[in-house]
Amino acid sequence: MQIKIGLLASGEISLDGQQVDLEQLDARLSQANSSQDQLLYYKQDQGPEESPHSMEIMKLVVKHKLPISFSTKDDFSDYVDRLGQTHPRPKHAAVPKDRYAPFMPDVDLRRDAPALFAEARTAAANSPDGRGVALIGPDRAIMVIPVPPRSAAMDARVPKLPDIPSDRPANIAVIGNTGMLGSAQGKPPDLQEAAKAIPFLGLLIGLGYAGHHVWIFEGHASALASGLDHAEILVVDSGMIPSLQNDWMAVAKNKMDAPRRVLIFSRDRNAFLPAAPASTPQGWTYAEPDGEASYVNCLLTTLGKAGTGAAAELATDAPLPNLAELTQNPDEREWIANLPFRYDQLDAAKAIDLLTRSRTLMQKLKNEWLVKTLLVADGERRPCEFSLRLDSNQEKQVLSIRVL
Repeated sequence: MQIKIGLLASGEISLDGQQVDLEQLDARLSQANSSQDQLLYYKQDQGPEESPHSMEIMKLVVKHKLPISFSTKDDFSDYVDRLGQTHPRPKHAAVPKDRYAPFMPDVDLRRDAPALFAEARTAAANSPDGRGVALIGPDRAIMVIPVPPRSAAMDARVPKLPDIPSDRPANIAVIGNTGMLGSAQGKPPDLQEAAKAIPFLGLLIGLGYAGHHVWIFEGHASALASGLDHAEILVVDSGMIPSLQNDWMAVAKNKMDAPRRVLIFSRDRNAFLPAAPASTPQGWTYAEPDGEASYVNCLLTTLGKAGTGAAAELATDAPLPNLAELTQNPDEREWIANLPFRYDQLDAAKAIDLLTRSRTLMQKLKNEWLVKTLLVADGERRPCEFSLRLDSNQEKQVLSIRVL
């Protein structure tokens, strides 16, 4: 709940629109809940001599240990951030109750963004052995997280992520929850605190250890384009996406250097998933890796969504079926258009093996069998059944799939 306190130049105190004295204000604040309530405080210009009530009000705030937000307007429609900058007040609290939950912090808008990130990249490069992870705080302090010294044990634990090269250093920008991290220029943050806010921080340190150039920031609209300058790879905390500008993916693809790969750390799945632009309202979609296992998953999904009677045929002497030819649904075709498959480079024999290797012993005695699975569509799971038939000879294999 918001408790609105106003102090006028006349010395009059208002509480939620009603005139009160300090004793009445004290009584009301004593009933407030410090974990659920927030004070909004507006003080009219007092002139050279401030009202004595100003200090008394602040003493009451401290006494009752209540969070306070200052406003420069008597309708409380703006707020003053910790850097002294004013902003329109959001309808919902910007900072979550959980101090480690992702949110978009206020940032110091006075720093020149291109110069800031150039300095951050240089700071990481100037760390011992040129290996460090730069973290840019909301106050625009730059901190370098040092990486462990070289050792055989650490070499064996270097993380490997899809789309991140292992044979050369890569420039990696990271959008993560930096809002609750204390910072001081040139000093690293408390790593335990940082790891609670950025759950994959250990992996980022590992990437820095491997020689990649890594910098972390919050993705604020004032700095997004500059923060992605010179980045080949972007890693985004899924928890930060609701706070990013709507066209963040388009900015990334326009600003980044080739190959412009985007990975999203899914907090739900605790996994890094590739993402790509899409013409959907959110502007992006999870992408599939370009491989036979991913193709098989998309094949069954396409057929399952097409419904009863939908069918496909895979043959070892022919390219795998183009998924767009298996559906008439325009939305499905749009999704398929964003998939990365290069059909001429996929191995039909591997795809057939993936679809047939899980047969039971009884199913292997026949050339036709049934497969039951769950189809995930529009956020829901529903059962789906396929009939599979394998015909083979010395020259080729043909696998026929049909939705029942």
